[in-house]
Amino acid sequence: MKLHHMFSVVICACFLVANGCGPKLPYEVVPIAGTITWKGEPVKSDAISITFIPEGEGRPSSASIAPDGKFTAIYSPQADGIQVGKCTMRLTWLADVGGPCPKEWVPMFEKYGTNSPGYSMEIKKADKKMVIALE
Repeated sequence: MKLHHMFSVVICACFLVANGCGPKLPYEVVPIAGTITWKGEPVKSDAISITFIPEGEGRPSSASIAPDGKFTAIYSPQADGIQVGKCTMRLTWLADVGGPCPKEWVPMFEKYGTNSPGYSMEIKKADKKMVIALE
């Protein structure tokens, strides 16, 4: 085999590997990022963990809220996002990070926390400017 032919084969193989010949995700997952608001104001606390639990089969996604109030959902170590379809979002207060939950947020956790019905939503497409408005 001539050197330039072998070089072409190696380049093609690298291109195929880089473009997804690896393992596929079992569900359609789309990138989701944005802001969660409570009564119209961004929730700004790194002591809150967010979980997005799909209805039916699938695996949850999670996110943390940054000090500026933004979040980016993570499906797995290899993929950011949330599984497409209906899901329930729940919040968890991380007392070891933030100490006692602020009094003004107690109603938010009663309504959308771990032991609550949560916030129902449907993920249809990628959205990097999502606003989840909690009231």
